[in-house]
Formats: sequence, structure tokens, C-alpha cells
Amino acid sequence: MLSKAMNEYINGHITNEEVIKRLIELANRIKAGIESAPKGLTEDEIAFYDALSQPEAVRKFYTDDKLVQLTKELTEQLRRNRTVDWDRRDSARAHMRMLVKRLLKKHKYPPEGAEDALKTVMRQCELWVDTTEFDGSKAEAASSHQASKRQGSPRSCSAERADIIANVSAALRFREYLPFYSLRAACGYFGDGEPVECEGWVKVEGCGRLDERMFVVRASGRSMEPKIGAGDLCVMRANPVGSRQGKIVLAQHWDISDPDTGGAYTIKRYSSEKTATDDGSWRHERITLSPLNREYEPIVIDADNSEDFKVVAEFVRVL
Repeated sequence: MLSKAMNEYINGHITNEEVIKRLIELANRIKAGIESAPKGLTEDEIAFYDALSQPEAVRKFYTDDKLVQLTKELTEQLRRNRTVDWDRRDSARAHMRMLVKRLLKKHKYPPEGAEDALKTVMRQCELWVDTTEFDGSKAEAASSHQASKRQGSPRSCSAERADIIANVSAALRFREYLPFYSLRAACGYFGDGEPVECEGWVKVEGCGRLDERMFVVRASGRSMEPKIGAGDLCVMRANPVGSRQGKIVLAQHWDISDPDTGGAYTIKRYSSEKTATDDGSWRHERITLSPLNREYEPIVIDADNSEDFKVVAEFVRVL
């Protein structure tokens, strides 16, 4: 409404008085939205609540408590996965849209007959990304905290990057060197097919013959100690075939909230319980992603939420 009014004013289609009138109308609408929103929501949450509950069909389908729950989960997920480049990189924005759609699907939103509500919510999410300042100090502090918890002395920033080379010749790629990705980027590229550039190349030895399904990530946190420590470089193989039972994997799912990565992806030991269906196939009853460190709790995904679960890659070894 505001941008439309300003464009009309700039183009000479409306007068100063009409602009002021529309601004007052907008202010009244915002005030009414804030006053009608449930108590206890932050300013960001009120904006998302308003977007989620705007269509009449949505209000008829969901209770207010359900909308508040969805509002808080959506706001927290965006805040937790916010990166400094979301307002500049198409791949980062695509990742944001994927996370939002998965969360909404989890809550069966939007209801039938209110499909346009999804567009309203996505516009609000993109507006939040464009207008919310990224607080990189929190992410840096969390990363430093995790590194300091690792056994032994913490690694410096220069040491963190020492094994990663910006570029290598094509002849050495996937022969002696593998591409390095962040955990988030690896899930986006190998899990969802997003166009992501690798952050560098790592020399790899002791893994046998290398191939283009293999890559390197840096582990975060202590959940897989003693086998994998915080900051370790891990060789992974994408799209593994055969049984994953008992293997360490890089997994992705919208219901994962890993305390180490802070995102919807994790490195854990995989196990699953399956049952046969009437048509002769099988379905997951439960997927369990277990840490090796007993200080951490396993992540359990039940049958109702297993549809979008994805094993992105299989762990090969620590370098």
C-alpha cells in the first residue's frame, strides 16, 4: 500500500493530501493489527502473525493458539538461519524460501481454498530478510564458543582455513582435491539442487579413488566426539546407495533443530524402524539420528514427519 501510494505520487497521479490520507489509513491498519494480535508477540512476530492470519479462510481453519505457534516457529527459523548474504545471493534466498515452505507444510498451511495465503507469507518473509539487520556477532560468538569447547586448545581463524585452497587446476580436482562447502551449502547443493559455489578445495589422502559425489565439510560442535571433533574436516559422499542403518550421515529435515549447527541439518549416526505396507513397499515408523557423545540427546523423527527427511551424504572419514 505504501509503495503503491508513493509511486502514484511520484508519477503525479495523486496529490499531497491524498498521500497523507493513505499514510493515515496505513497507520490505522498497522495499529489495528497490533491491537488485535495476541499478547506476548514481538514486533517481528506480530508482522508474521498478521501475514499468516490475513485470509478469512485461514482464521476459520486454525485456532488462534495454532497460528501463534506457527508464528513463533516461523520467526525463530528465519532468525536462526539468517545469513549475512540473504539479501544479495539468489541461492541464499532460495534456501530461505525452501525452509519456509517446509515449515508451512509441516503445519498443513495454507488450508484448501486459501492458496493465495502462501504468497502473502512469502512476501512478508522476504520483506523481513530485506529490512532486518544481520547480527553477525552472535553467529561469530557461537562459533567461537563451540570451538573453545573442543578438547585441546582452540584453533585460530587462520588455522581454520589453513587446509582450504581457493582454487586448484582442473586436473587435480576430484583426483587429489575435493570441494569444501559449509554444512548449509552442502545440503542446499547436494540435497535440493541449489546452485552453490564451493568455498575452496581440500587435499584428500587415504580415501581411495575420489569422485564428483565426494566433498568436504567442517563439523560443528561436540555431539559426535570422540570420532568427529568440533572443527574437523570430514569427507562425505553424496547420494549414498544401499542401507544407511548404523552409518554416520549428513541429514536434512525441517524438523531438525541441531544444537550444534542451529539449522535443519546435522551429522549423526542413522537408524530407522520400518514397516511393510499393503502394496508390498515399506514406510518409516521412526528415524533416529544419534550422537556419539552421551551429553547430547538423539533427534527422533516420527512417521508423520518423515516424508521430507533426506540423507544428503554419507560420512567417509575425518582428514
